[in-house]
Amino acid sequence: MDFNVKRIKVSEKTENSDFYNELWKNCPKNKIAVEFHEENFIKNITYKEIENTKIKIEDILSTINGSQFIAIDLDLKNFCLPSLILGILSTGRGFINISPLSSRNLCSCLNVNYLFTQNSIPNTEVIQIVNCHGENIQFVKLKENLSENHLENVFYKNRFAYAITTSGTTGTSKIVKVPPESIMHNIFDLRKRFAISENDKIGQLTPLTFDPSIVEIFLGLCSNCTLFMVSKNLQNKPREFLEIMNREKLTLFQTTPSLLFARFGKNDLKNGILGEKSNLRILLLGGEPFPKIDSLKTIRDEGNQTKVFNIYGITEVSCWASIVEFNEETENYISLGFLGDPLSETIFQVRTVEGEIVTEGEGLLFIGSRERICLIDEETNTTSPVFRNTEDKVTIDKKGRVFYKGRNNKIIKRFGNKVDLSKLETNILNLKSIENCYAIWNEEEEKLHVCIKQVLNSKDENSLKFDVMNHLQNLPAFYQPDEIHLIINLPLNKNGKICQQSLKELCSINKNCDKLLMLSAESTFSNLWKLLAGSIDCGFIKSGGNSVAALQIVNSISEKFDQEFPELLALLLNDNNYSNCLAYIEAELKKNKDKNSAEPSVEIFPSTSDENFTKRKSVEEKNAERKEYGENLINCEMELNDKCLWQKCRGFTNGENKTKEEICIEENVKLEIVKYYDLKKCIDASATIFQYSSGKVFATVGSHSGMIITVEIDSNSDECYIIQLSDRIEASILVFDNFRAVVGCYDGNVYYLNLKSGEIYWKFQTGDVVKCTAATCSEKRKIFIGSYDRHMYCLSLENGLELWRTKVEGSISGTARLHNETQSLLFGALNGTCVNLDQVSGNIKWRYSFSDPVFSAPAILETGNVIFASVSGKLVCLNIQSGQKLWTYTINGNIFSHLVTVNKRESILFASRNKNLYYLECNLKPNLKFSSLMGNPIITTPWNADKFILIACIDGTLQVLDSNTGDILTSHKLPGEVFSSPVLYRDLIVVGCRDNNLYILKLFTS
Repeated sequence: MDFNVKRIKVSEKTENSDFYNELWKNCPKNKIAVEFHEENFIKNITYKEIENTKIKIEDILSTINGSQFIAIDLDLKNFCLPSLILGILSTGRGFINISPLSSRNLCSCLNVNYLFTQNSIPNTEVIQIVNCHGENIQFVKLKENLSENHLENVFYKNRFAYAITTSGTTGTSKIVKVPPESIMHNIFDLRKRFAISENDKIGQLTPLTFDPSIVEIFLGLCSNCTLFMVSKNLQNKPREFLEIMNREKLTLFQTTPSLLFARFGKNDLKNGILGEKSNLRILLLGGEPFPKIDSLKTIRDEGNQTKVFNIYGITEVSCWASIVEFNEETENYISLGFLGDPLSETIFQVRTVEGEIVTEGEGLLFIGSRERICLIDEETNTTSPVFRNTEDKVTIDKKGRVFYKGRNNKIIKRFGNKVDLSKLETNILNLKSIENCYAIWNEEEEKLHVCIKQVLNSKDENSLKFDVMNHLQNLPAFYQPDEIHLIINLPLNKNGKICQQSLKELCSINKNCDKLLMLSAESTFSNLWKLLAGSIDCGFIKSGGNSVAALQIVNSISEKFDQEFPELLALLLNDNNYSNCLAYIEAELKKNKDKNSAEPSVEIFPSTSDENFTKRKSVEEKNAERKEYGENLINCEMELNDKCLWQKCRGFTNGENKTKEEICIEENVKLEIVKYYDLKKCIDASATIFQYSSGKVFATVGSHSGMIITVEIDSNSDECYIIQLSDRIEASILVFDNFRAVVGCYDGNVYYLNLKSGEIYWKFQTGDVVKCTAATCSEKRKIFIGSYDRHMYCLSLENGLELWRTKVEGSISGTARLHNETQSLLFGALNGTCVNLDQVSGNIKWRYSFSDPVFSAPAILETGNVIFASVSGKLVCLNIQSGQKLWTYTINGNIFSHLVTVNKRESILFASRNKNLYYLECNLKPNLKFSSLMGNPIITTPWNADKFILIACIDGTLQVLDSNTGDILTSHKLPGEVFSSPVLYRDLIVVGCRDNNLYILKLFTS
């Protein structure tokens, strides 16, 4: 190919370069060029559509003068990139992907005067707006970079394909300007080596700030195959992301080893893209040293046929320089650091520090070429061949094979001796229990730190540290580290490599395990916040966060520290700032560390207090005491004749409620507040309304203050009963006869108490927070309640005896539903597991697994089927007896709402954070009767009456809708946000609010 540089005028008509033709030759017009996945959405773009958009970009660029590089905003949807890149290249210019607000110096250095963006950028002028595959993109002029010199009417045609900055791994970050011929040698080599054809689907999943992303794009376009892309939100949901890669038959995937192991679960990989039936042909691991062989084998099924390659290179020589396939023949060589064979037009040369060439032995690796010559920073010309120092220590053997030994900048001086940190890391990695490690030298403190990650959580921290120190006895004493830190997940930078700076900060501040834990929490939370929201200077939502991002943060933090953070999701969604959320995380970590880990137990409370009963005892001791004291405890209650006829809460009625809520919808419907009660802190729990045989109707609810209030709602009396528990309450209250009730608490206890007197008959301690509302059997002799300790418990109502418990591997938040005909107990967990338990034995009848948490209670249909919903918006209908999946239904939004049965339990009603209320008919297949847009996100459960529906939005707006059409009849705005679900009795609505008040509103017509 001829890549002679010519200085030409933009206005002159020229033929496209060989480089551009190679990208676009023999293009199959109707072939899918880009397959973009967002949550519940796939966008396919053909080569013809890309060509049409590319022509639009050419037309725009033909109107401007000069400018060697055109910038592309990193915030643009990545499916727009191929068209933008091809349009820029076809005019002879190069492109650069940037974040405009943080790249002004870079733009100045490269004389970048123009930018494609969708953001509002200060000090710019909009030249034109172009529709790029459904996205309106602005082409703007960057005024501040303009000068007479920059505006000259000439530029070097086809001199550079793109510019990119290095990550700083090889020293200070540099600007690299890449000619077409340099990068295309990579493309030709890989296309031939991997036999890429039109049938392949290449993952374009590398961050655009990392040069392997360019290889992905060019390799796909040159091979006329499909580029597989996903949204940023989907990439942050690893299990679903992995599931889509496997389902959509991705054939080539490129990533760093650290990102592969940190992002995905080992079993998910083994059962997915690295499983026996995977369609993934090629896995490229580069950017970092190849992972431990033993660790790699743990994530691959024995029958997996994917070819794994170790690929190596530096940005200064346009990405990849060498490659080797991992197999039985090369396994030993790769474990020793073998970098593989140089790619075409690439030369490996090993030199001493003084610059002498080494033909056998140790030295520094230089990568050179006569054609793959990039310009670095202010360079304007170079003499061929050009060699670039990798700063990597290597050895070269008699056969010319090069083996990586570590970074040259990892040799430090300690106690007057040279210490090679790479040698220290390699030695530690020989331990089978260590998956990865990184050594850090703190020059100011003159301390040597080692951060380690173990293969499995099979050893405690002290045992692991002992093994490491004992293993290091084979090295000189000056290699012994001052401190060893067990890191659950090594921090990564934006390119998916281990972040040295984060580890340095962590180790320099760490003085003991507590500080290490807190710093690790701060580093992890800070990275997640910045990645999923943005600025840490304002609230989470105002920073750009959303419910999906909030869930991802909660899941990541919980998984990293192996504990639940029950309030974090609410804090994020309530727009708390970074500092408040971090303070909560640190407080929970400290509380968990100090927490007594004794097994769950029962405590009894006779009528007269006895200190002996407040001491912690084993389950067996408590059960024995319960048998002894049980009868007397029950008989001590004075009121024995007030029977609970019915109760209702979160769209569900238990018992026979003969009262009809009849409001004439033909007339104007209005709402007004008639009473409110202050509970001192937020009310996120949903109220329970219940009626006794005396005819009186009450409402009861708990708050974050631990206060429970019970009020009579259908009289003019202001009398109320208030009792106090030790910690916050988010669970709804299950009511029984004589004002007895069961409620879960954040202190981990399930309480059986009196709503009037506050007397506690018994309490049962679980291993974690209880946010789940209890359910009771038809005889009302036992209750079923879940805990964040991942167990579902069956307890005797009489005396608190534990009848059984079942572990389900996920924390339980949503209420269980009972199907008495089959003696089934049905509920979902926060790990996505849906379970059917036998009510009598607690044995698991069947399971079904979502890839996302389940917050809501399921709905049991008249047909004997059950519907579960995951938070990501997926609904599945299962047969209760067999667990057979009958159908699935997906909405584009998150579901926290319980599923409410309507129309004789043949349809369901639910709400979503996407601001919609859904009425779904559930016959042989689901049919959407209507969806109503409420205007604000919803996490509460709707209430269905005969002719209308109630729903509360997060912003505090109560909506009344026509149940036949979904039309909004009236609304009323409460003073605070609402996480509590409204419940209706006749014309009265009871709902809790985050302004600390329980409200009673009247629904009337005028």
